[in-house]
Amino acid sequence: MNYYNADGTSGGMCGNGGRCAAAFYIGENKRDTIHFYAHGHIYDAKLTSGGNVQLTMKEPSGYRGNMTFTFHEETLYGHYIDTGLRT
Repeated sequence: MNYYNADGTSGGMCGNGGRCAAAFYIGENKRDTIHFYAHGHIYDAKLTSGGNVQLTMKEPSGYRGNMTFTFHEETLYGHYIDTGLRT
Protein backbone atom coordinates (compact mmCIF):
# COMPACT_ATOMS: atom_id res chain seq x y z
CA MET A 1 0.00 0.00 0.00
CA ASN A 2 1.25 3.48 -0.81
CA TYR A 3 -0.22 6.51 0.95
CA TYR A 4 0.09 10.06 -0.42
CA ASN A 5 -0.49 13.37 1.33
CA ALA A 6 -2.81 16.00 -0.15
CA ASP A 7 0.20 17.76 -1.71
CA GLY A 8 1.25 14.56 -3.52
CA THR A 9 4.24 13.71 -1.32
CA SER A 10 4.62 10.25 0.16
CA GLY A 11 3.01 10.05 3.58
CA GLY A 12 4.55 6.83 4.77
CA MET A 13 1.84 4.83 6.51
CA CYS A 14 -1.57 6.29 7.37
CA GLY A 15 -3.22 4.48 10.28
CA ASN A 16 -6.78 5.45 9.34
CA GLY A 17 -6.13 4.70 5.67
CA GLY A 18 -4.68 1.32 6.66
CA ARG A 19 -7.75 0.53 8.76
CA CYS A 20 -10.07 1.49 5.89
CA ALA A 21 -8.16 -0.64 3.37
CA ALA A 22 -8.10 -3.55 5.84
CA ALA A 23 -11.84 -3.18 6.56
CA PHE A 24 -12.60 -3.31 2.85
CA TYR A 25 -10.45 -6.39 2.29
CA ILE A 26 -11.78 -8.15 5.40
CA GLY A 27 -15.37 -7.45 4.34
CA GLU A 28 -14.89 -8.54 0.74
CA ASN A 29 -13.00 -11.72 1.62
CA LYS A 30 -14.86 -12.82 4.78
CA ARG A 31 -11.71 -12.82 6.92
CA ASP A 32 -11.10 -11.88 10.56
CA THR A 33 -7.41 -10.98 10.26
CA ILE A 34 -5.04 -9.85 7.52
CA HIS A 35 -1.43 -8.80 7.14
CA PHE A 36 -0.18 -6.24 4.63
CA TYR A 37 3.11 -4.65 3.67
CA ALA A 38 3.73 -0.89 3.53
CA HIS A 39 7.01 1.03 3.58
CA GLY A 40 9.18 -1.87 4.70
CA HIS A 41 6.96 -3.07 7.52
CA ILE A 42 4.28 -5.76 7.83
CA TYR A 43 1.13 -4.54 9.55
CA ASP A 44 -1.51 -6.74 11.21
CA ALA A 45 -5.20 -5.89 11.17
CA LYS A 46 -8.08 -7.74 12.79
CA LEU A 47 -11.82 -7.41 13.08
CA THR A 48 -12.93 -6.79 16.67
CA SER A 49 -16.04 -8.24 18.29
CA GLY A 50 -17.62 -4.77 17.95
CA GLY A 51 -17.14 -4.76 14.18
CA ASN A 52 -14.22 -2.32 14.12
CA VAL A 53 -10.81 -2.94 12.60
CA GLN A 54 -7.83 -2.84 14.96
CA LEU A 55 -4.48 -2.11 13.33
CA THR A 56 -1.12 -2.81 14.94
CA MET A 57 1.23 0.08 14.11
CA LYS A 58 4.98 0.47 14.51
CA GLU A 59 6.26 1.70 17.87
CA PRO A 60 6.24 5.51 17.97
CA SER A 61 9.30 7.53 19.01
CA GLY A 62 10.39 11.06 19.77
CA TYR A 63 7.69 11.89 22.33
CA ARG A 64 7.76 15.48 23.55
CA GLY A 65 5.04 16.39 26.01
CA ASN A 66 3.64 19.57 27.47
CA MET A 67 4.76 21.83 24.65
CA THR A 68 3.58 25.45 24.51
CA PHE A 69 2.96 27.33 21.25
CA THR A 70 1.93 30.89 20.61
CA PHE A 71 -0.24 31.33 17.53
CA HIS A 72 -1.99 34.61 16.69
CA GLU A 73 -1.47 35.81 20.26
CA GLU A 74 -3.16 32.71 21.64
CA THR A 75 -1.32 30.14 23.77
CA LEU A 76 -1.80 26.56 22.68
CA TYR A 77 -0.65 23.40 24.46
CA GLY A 78 0.12 20.07 22.90
CA HIS A 79 2.26 16.99 22.58
CA TYR A 80 4.40 15.61 19.76
CA ILE A 81 5.05 12.02 18.82
CA ASP A 82 6.73 10.64 15.70
CA THR A 83 4.64 7.79 14.32
CA GLY A 84 6.85 7.05 11.36
CA LEU A 85 9.29 8.25 8.75
CA ARG A 86 8.04 10.40 5.91
CA THR A 87 9.89 9.80 2.69
